[in-house]
Amino acid sequence: MPLGDSDVRALKPTDTRYNKGVGGGLYIWVEAKKRGGGKSFYGKMYYPKGGTGKKGVKQKQVWVCLGLYGRGEDRLSISEAKDEWDKIKRWSVDNERPPNEYKKEIRKSQFDELKSPNLKFACETYLEWVSTYGGKNNQGVASTTFKDYKNKLLNDVIPFFGADTPIKSLAWDRGGREKVLALQDKIKKRGALNHSTKVLGVLKNAFDLAEDKGWIPRGQNPAVFKKATRTTHKVKHNPSLKWDEIPVFLRDLDENKPDATHVMICTIKFLLMTFVRVGSLVPMRWDELNYKENLWVIPAERMKNREEHLVPLTNPIKDLLDDLRRWSGDEEYVFASVRGRSKQHINAGSPNQHLIRMGYKNRLTAHGIRSIPLTAGQERLGFSYEIIQRQMAHAVGDKIRQAYDRSEMLDERREFMRVWCDALVEQGLKV
Repeated sequence: MPLGDSDVRALKPTDTRYNKGVGGGLYIWVEAKKRGGGKSFYGKMYYPKGGTGKKGVKQKQVWVCLGLYGRGEDRLSISEAKDEWDKIKRWSVDNERPPNEYKKEIRKSQFDELKSPNLKFACETYLEWVSTYGGKNNQGVASTTFKDYKNKLLNDVIPFFGADTPIKSLAWDRGGREKVLALQDKIKKRGALNHSTKVLGVLKNAFDLAEDKGWIPRGQNPAVFKKATRTTHKVKHNPSLKWDEIPVFLRDLDENKPDATHVMICTIKFLLMTFVRVGSLVPMRWDELNYKENLWVIPAERMKNREEHLVPLTNPIKDLLDDLRRWSGDEEYVFASVRGRSKQHINAGSPNQHLIRMGYKNRLTAHGIRSIPLTAGQERLGFSYEIIQRQMAHAVGDKIRQAYDRSEMLDERREFMRVWCDALVEQGLKV
């Protein structure tokens, strides 16, 4: 029986990639756990239709990737995937061409209509490329990174130059450099110096791709970094607390003057004990916990480096999880939100808002918590920089070492996490 939406949502990743039929030659593929466990639609068709008897051509099985499963922009529901697959199958039969050439033909027809690609087309092509190959190991970038790139192109670049502007007209020798500098100056005048540099970086990469495709002449990228495009902006690091300030902070947290939910208080405590990035923490699911191995396994798709990350479970962490089960044990997410509209877990910005309401504005941010164990772990607890960095999911050593050193130092990280959490309890952490 073909799968319905609830069936697809219930599919869980395993150690190997697998697929399930949705009907009509449409399949849902579930990636392996180590690849993030994502779900994608693929269509399967035998081509040419009619088999070996047609002009003596042997029939072959052809797979076509339709896109990611889910809700929202750049995602497909089951009904949308079925409609798209039916369209591709009809195109294949009508044109007597393999179904996997459909997207190439659509892209070619769009290109022919435009004759010369415009800026909007070039930006869309870049976003499509970066979502597939732009990340580490030729994988797509993280969803948050993709959203950031898209916002910069749609909100800053395209409105300034115009969506229909021919991409060739923005080449360096055709006045494109002056136009790019004008865009950067406009952003700087808003006081967004760092943002202006980041927009220029995204635009440079988009033009690099346009150059590779032959849409602008080689060496004509108007957004390359030169002396004139560099800003004097100094990076402002996230504020953090010193180890001696932790006891007062923990008392303030438990006093809860902002009257936050119990789940929010637990979120801050979990950040202190695990010091993972907020974006990796708040979508945490109960099925990511492996009590047999005493590990929390964070999927690669939620990590900045796009690699699976292991967080050892200490006794204080497990005590806090037991407490949270009374509040969200029946939910999919550990940090479930009853008020969530677009998501069923708390918003990634909520911990920072709570710290501000506690009176810690400009003193501590959720991301700034990560520097506390790095400093105190070395100075107060005597652990090596490398062990703490590995537990923070930071790359250690130069590129050569990163390429060859596959050790995880998990035993040493377990010991550090045990001592770290015990030290927090001694400082007044209540779990």
